[in-house]
Amino acid sequence: MTQKRIGIVASLDDTGDAYRLDKTYVEAVQSEGGEVWMIPYLDTKGKDVEQSLKRMLDCISGIILVGGGDIDPHYFGEEPRVGLGRVTPDRDAFEIRLVQAAWEKGLPLFGICRGMQVLNVALGGTLYQDINRIPEFYVQHMQKAPKSYPMHRITVAVGSHLENVLNAREMKVNSFHHQAVQDVAPPLQAIAWSDDGLIEAIESRRTVNGNMIWTLGVQWHPEALWVGGDVMSHRLFQAWFNTLPERL
Repeated sequence: MTQKRIGIVASLDDTGDAYRLDKTYVEAVQSEGGEVWMIPYLDTKGKDVEQSLKRMLDCISGIILVGGGDIDPHYFGEEPRVGLGRVTPDRDAFEIRLVQAAWEKGLPLFGICRGMQVLNVALGGTLYQDINRIPEFYVQHMQKAPKSYPMHRITVAVGSHLENVLNAREMKVNSFHHQAVQDVAPPLQAIAWSDDGLIEAIESRRTVNGNMIWTLGVQWHPEALWVGGDVMSHRLFQAWFNTLPERL
């Protein structure tokens, strides 16, 4: 029996002693008939890490990178600046290597919030370490409203696959971040922006072994909007899920 298995990289809880995965991600995947595999961090300095990654990627159909803390700026060639939050070195190292390996293999990737930022950095892009210190970004990107409530507007690029999926040029999204994509990685394109010009989504469509692979990163949390019944978030998950290969 074939199955679409989605690998989702776990977060650490506040103690740092246990992995956790918000149930909204699981529910969104299961609603499309997918099977969730929670992925713990691997030691990227270990001698068997490449073999472990290969075995893992051979078993799954795609990867979702979820929200979390800040990314160590040394990965995009900067020193830490005032405003940088907590970083998790093991998670940064593993997720960046995971993205690179999955990209090389041609697996679909879906980055959410921090996940979009990891996707961009892993493929050669840079980040703003703290948008709160940049006056031009005047939209409230760390909302006070509930997570399932869309607060600010984004505009989607004409001709992007995201526009085709949403069947819309505008939508309202939730927002819980203070880091953001600055320079977009060469394999990706910026495809959505908030009113203040901040990049809200990136994507790539490429053909691998005859299959069209859609890699997507969004700065908002569609899984939380999905729980709230948002139609466009449902379209987003469904469209990405439909591109995934099945596994035995």
